[in-house]
Amino acid sequence: MHRIATQNGLLSAELRHERVNQTPGEIFFVSAADTDLACVAQTWGPLFGKRLRITHALPLQKPVVAEDYCNRLLSQAKIIVLRLLGGKSYFPHLMEGILNLKTLQTPPGMLVISGTDHWDAELSQYGNFEESLVRHVYDYFKEGGLENFRYAGECLRLLLEKNLNNFPP
Repeated sequence: MHRIATQNGLLSAELRHERVNQTPGEIFFVSAADTDLACVAQTWGPLFGKRLRITHALPLQKPVVAEDYCNRLLSQAKIIVLRLLGGKSYFPHLMEGILNLKTLQTPPGMLVISGTDHWDAELSQYGNFEESLVRHVYDYFKEGGLENFRYAGECLRLLLEKNLNNFPP
């Protein structure tokens, strides 16, 4: 990403440390891809209703914002799905917060997957589900389409019920 010097005020706007304006919820989905956010809103919204929170990942690149988001919101979640473009190196402060969440007495269920069509083993290790399950959910996103997003939502519903079987194909 390049910054253009002729865009007045852009860099000072990036320095602001604004909180993500959300309330706690049971289910969090975080992605930097607008299409992911729109598809999740359309397919998971009816399934989860007011329990669902959807967040754009870019503000979470800032250390203070990421720390606040993890401590104030993600720490109260039951399940979190992070689909990150650029991997760990683009979101080091968020990933540090995710590691801290794993130390909670009752950590939320966390699925951390790549936002690309290439599996990222490093990202998957930040979550706390078996790799085979994470790959299964990752495949829904990799294949794309509203039907696969619905399947991913159904998978999360089963995980919330502590059912680790019968995931949609």
